[in-house]
Amino acid sequence: MPPPPFHPDYGLSPQAPLDITRYLTPGAGSYGMPPAPNDDPLDELLRMRSQGLEDLVCRVGDLIEARQQAGRESAAAISRDLTYLENLIIDRYRLNERATDDRTYVKLRLEQLRLHSEARQETVSCWRDTVLLAKELGDLVRRANEAQQRDRLLQGEIR
Repeated sequence: MPPPPFHPDYGLSPQAPLDITRYLTPGAGSYGMPPAPNDDPLDELLRMRSQGLEDLVCRVGDLIEARQQAGRESAAAISRDLTYLENLIIDRYRLNERATDDRTYVKLRLEQLRLHSEARQETVSCWRDTVLLAKELGDLVRRANEAQQRDRLLQGEIR
């Protein structure tokens, strides 16, 4: 007989029906684990919701930092490309010749302008993304504070 396909740590067995409600708990702070038997279900629900909001706040904060880091890396890469391109442009310069007669020089200058434009677009995109994430972060912090205040109110700490 093959071993059962259910891992014992998950609390699943062919005899016990699967209770999906424990996986749909708002916040999902306990990753699908059922509440402890001594806890009040309402207290557990509120605690998990509060914990879930706090986890979301941390994740959005991490996203803000990651977006700003990506913006810095992109700006550094564009700066390196511009430096290389400017060196190529300087190498193409010839004394007593019109630079615009050299097609390669013109293409290099156009690429230089494109890179400057890309750098400006990346700066604006990074700012826009950061502002949107910060707005979301502020909303999540407000909701987390409201959940904590509601928890204290229901536990009788606030009158």
